Amino acid sequence: MNFIRLATPTTDDKRLPKVLQNTSGFVYYVSITGITGSAEAEAGDVAPEVTRIKAKTDLPIIVGLASTPREIRAIASVADGAVVAPPSSARSPQASRSPRCFPSSNRSPTARIGPDRQCLLSPSRF
Repeated sequence: MNFIRLATPTTDDKRLPKVLQNTSGFVYYVSITGITGSAEAEAGDVAPEVTRIKAKTDLPIIVGLASTPREIRAIASVADGAVVAPPSSARSPQASRSPRCFPSSNRSPTARIGPDRQCLLSPSRF
């Protein structure tokens, strides 16, 4: 069993070593501050944070949450993977609530990490 810790946009360089201490499996990077589904993760904002965290660990960095195919592909291009969730009703009232995964290629494996979450693993890392 792995011990997964969360890093966030507010995790500074002083706090990061504590987050990474005893972490195993992967580091889950929470891509936005605020309410889940209230904003879309932007690869341009996530990329420097992933780079900063990777400088301190060899563990894969998985970014959450992503919902749209564009968002998922963009996040998976700058991180080792993206946690995929159904689109939020706040962003799309007509959206399906069932989990979906939009791999960037047929070689992209997915791993279920919760009842309504999947992780899209970037083929460049796995």
